[in-house]
Amino acid sequence: SVRPAPASGPPLPHAVEPPTVHEELAWRLRHPLPLRSAYTAVLGDEPTFTTSTPAFTGTLDYIWYIGGVEPVAVLDVPHLGATGLEQGMPSRAFPSDHLLLAVAVRI
Repeated sequence: SVRPAPASGPPLPHAVEPPTVHEELAWRLRHPLPLRSAYTAVLGDEPTFTTSTPAFTGTLDYIWYIGGVEPVAVLDVPHLGATGLEQGMPSRAFPSDHLLLAVAVRI
């Protein structure tokens, strides 16, 4: 496909998709620190979600660590079908709009 030419330039040879929000954030958040995720270290993956609303459900919260400590346990998070999450967060069962995350480390 060919994108229409800008007012002052030649036509583009093909449509170029803009970066997704996640790609844009990943580009902006690059840094030299060797941070690692405590949840990934203990469980092998991030929680499926840390916030849930009618418009968005996903992981927005992390616990990062750097050398010198070893994560040995993390606070369990509920699954998406848990009682009290039917309408999203906050709710009576989950009074915050984000889940509580916690990690125990060995120094």
